[in-house]
This record gives sequence, structure tokens and C-alpha cells, in this order.
Amino acid sequence: MTLFSTFLVLFVVVLSIFIYFNFDCIIEHYFKSSFYGILIFFFVFVLFKHQSLPSLSENAKTWKKKGKYLNYKMKDFVSDQSSLTEKQLDQSIKIFYIDSGNQNESNNENLPLFCIHGFPTSSFDWDKIWNEVSKKYRMIAIDMLGFGFSSKPDFDYKIFDQATLIERILSDLDLLNVNILAHDYGDTVTQELLARYEENVENKDKSDYPIYNKVVLLNGGIVVSAHRPILLQRLLNKYIIGDIIVCFMTKKSFGKRFNTIVGVKTTETELHDFWTIMNYNQGVKIYPRLIKYMRDRKINEKRWVSILSDTSIPLLYINGPFDPISGKHSAKAVQELIGEDKVIFLDDNIGHYPQCEDPKAVIKYVLEFF
Repeated sequence: MTLFSTFLVLFVVVLSIFIYFNFDCIIEHYFKSSFYGILIFFFVFVLFKHQSLPSLSENAKTWKKKGKYLNYKMKDFVSDQSSLTEKQLDQSIKIFYIDSGNQNESNNENLPLFCIHGFPTSSFDWDKIWNEVSKKYRMIAIDMLGFGFSSKPDFDYKIFDQATLIERILSDLDLLNVNILAHDYGDTVTQELLARYEENVENKDKSDYPIYNKVVLLNGGIVVSAHRPILLQRLLNKYIIGDIIVCFMTKKSFGKRFNTIVGVKTTETELHDFWTIMNYNQGVKIYPRLIKYMRDRKINEKRWVSILSDTSIPLLYINGPFDPISGKHSAKAVQELIGEDKVIFLDDNIGHYPQCEDPKAVIKYVLEFF
């Protein structure tokens, strides 16, 4: 929030209090006090909704320059089309992606690596491992719909739709045989992709569906019963409350919460990078819609949890144990499904973002597995 908007909010609040206590007869004549309070709050709410957005950091600008865009329409991937108007379905969207690295794909040992980020960040999450891993593999990372530099339509986001969109992207980029590296929200999208893959195999579907050779998952709530969302996540997931919270969210408040889920504290520069990308095209404002993935996880718990043990695709789960959301407690639940030898615990001080907190270790295990 700018200094001006902060001053304006304080001025409105102080003025409203003054009016309330000095013009009771006027207020009682025209408004009920409860309605008046709501009116004041609504004014402040609108003010926060239109606060100025931070400019992209230099690192964020550099990352954006590396990428390109794919163009789609909402009707290309939205599953519940009856919930949208014709105008919404025809709305054009852009999906940001980066595609670079070793282009030699002559055998299954050197397949492209498709990276799927988590909530609430973006493809920039892979920045610290990108240069090293891309020496060996062609790497493709997208900003999913609603995240980063991609379009941010205001609608009911679903994991199913993100998965459908990714399948479309893989087809359009001619990526029909890939490895996957995913994190957090991206883990859940990957679980749906794996479920569809196994259904295609079972049905002997010979159409152009992508083949997933190997999959690496980083910290994420892939076992619903072991997922422990922090208070901020739970509040964002509440109707109306979530919309109010994002209006009052600042870089400082975001940083404070972010540093509770990581073991290696985020530097001011890193925090600024995350924050400016998150706010691109007012991205933070739709977080109450995006976080409905926690609802999707509960609804599809059986489908997405069982696929971890049922899939024929080799899996590896790399876990930062310090993570209060999906740390050691979550990894132990994953071990019961895929086996102890397929779960790697990083150092005890590594939290929810292993690729950012301990990139060397993540690079090591990713290269060894793929």
C-alpha cells in the first residue's frame, strides 16, 4: 500500500468515528448503526482493492523476458462450462511458459522435464535450479492459470481444469513423452494427470495423450489426511473472509507468513521477487478462488491419494521436513503409499520450498532420478 492510500484510510476511519459520535441524531435518522459500519467498511474495502501494485523486481523482469505465451480460450479447458456465460467461455487467456535447455531428446534418458509450480507463487520457483538442470535436460515451466505472468480470470478455479490445460499445452508444444517435476499445488495437478494416464492405459486409448516417464514431487499436501494448512490458508478458503484478507495483505505480512513455512529464511530480495510476481495483474486478489484446491483435494481424495500407490510410473518424493504444512509428518504418510526408498528427507532445517532453500540437494536428487 502506498503512503497516500494509508493516510487516506486513516483519515476516513478517524472522520467516520468523529461523525458517529458527534452526529448521532443524523445517523439514527438516516442509518442504523450496523449499516453505517458496513458502509464505512465497504468504502475502505474498495480503497484497498484499488491500491497501487508494486513494480516487477529486476529478477522478475529477467525471468519474464525468457518466456513466451500460449493463447487459449476459457472454453478450451473449463470442465463446468454451464457455470460460465458465453462471453466468459469465449474469453481469451494467455499462459506464460519458459522453454530452454538441452534440446537433445534422442532417448528416454534425456526426456524433457516439465515443471509445475505451487501456490501461491509461479514458475519463478524453479529459478535456482534452472541453469544447472537445463544443462542436461530441456526444461519447460509454465505459470498455471491464475498465477505469475499468466492470465487471471475471476472464476471458480479447479484442479481438473489446470490438468486439462496442461494436457493441451503438452500437445501444443509436441511434448508427448516427458518427465515431471512438481511442487505443492502442482503435486495435486500431477496426481490428476497420473490418474488420467492410468485410465488411458487401462482403456487402451491410443490417442495422443502424453506419456509421463518419471515424476518427482516436492513438498505438497498429496495425502489429504496429513495436510496441515496454516491459519492464513484456512482463512483465505473462507467465503467473503478470504476476499477481505487479500485486500489488507502487504509484502511485510506475506513475508512474515512465508517465513513460518520455510526453514531457510527468505532474503529481502527473494521476498520482493515473489511478491511482485504474485501481484502481477492483481494476482493476489484472486487467491480466494485459487485456494479452492483444498476443497478439490477433499472431494477427490480417494482418486488422488490412491493413484500414488496404483500408478505404474516411477515416483520420487523429496521432502523438506521443517515444513509445518507438508513436512516430515506428510512424508511419512507418503512412505506408506509408495515405499520408504522412494521418499528422500532433506536436512531438518529445510521447509516448504526445497528448490529455493536447498537447490543443490534438489538438483542432485533430480538428476540422479531422471
